[in-house]
Amino acid sequence: MKKVFLEVPKSDSIKVKELGAQWDKNEKKWFIPHNLDKVDFKRWIPNYGSGDIIKLKTPIYLVKTWVSCYECGHITDVFCLASQGIIDRDSDLDMFFTIQELSYVQDNVLEILKKHAPNYLFTCTEDNDVMHMLNHCSKCGAVQADHNLHHPEGPFAPHIEENAKEVTLYELPLSNNIKVSGSYCTSDIALIYHCAKREQLHKQSL
Repeated sequence: MKKVFLEVPKSDSIKVKELGAQWDKNEKKWFIPHNLDKVDFKRWIPNYGSGDIIKLKTPIYLVKTWVSCYECGHITDVFCLASQGIIDRDSDLDMFFTIQELSYVQDNVLEILKKHAPNYLFTCTEDNDVMHMLNHCSKCGAVQADHNLHHPEGPFAPHIEENAKEVTLYELPLSNNIKVSGSYCTSDIALIYHCAKREQLHKQSL
């Protein structure tokens, strides 16, 4: 897995070392060991939160379903966010969207994801220097890429009602719109909206 290097001013060196960052003697840069939560280092990650900011309208959902891992075949849960509308630079839309390619999420929502979607993590892949939230197999840790999960007939865009019923929409206990950086999808998700199981995440469970 590609090392995630940090841009750390000298004044912050002690802080990142205390958080667990390690020093690469060849690159002369701090990096994040693979076993640490990258969110703790977000202020020093280059390109963190790059891309256009959009607002997700409430109600906002944590979407959960499952796939057979593309590497080891293990059945593993996968997650994404969804909302009842979005606001971006050009649009103010009231319809159901799923969200992919997340490169920024508000801290309060990140805390929810860390607890309820522990394998949905900020990751820097070999072919992309930007950190994105990506699903990982709960057994082998392999990345379950967004383009596989969100493509037509994928787990987040089922064409069959039976598959849509495997999906659960957990409504998040949020009273205000939230800011994210990512791409929103509208095609092939109608069955999720109409057929998925629905539950609520209550504040006491957070």
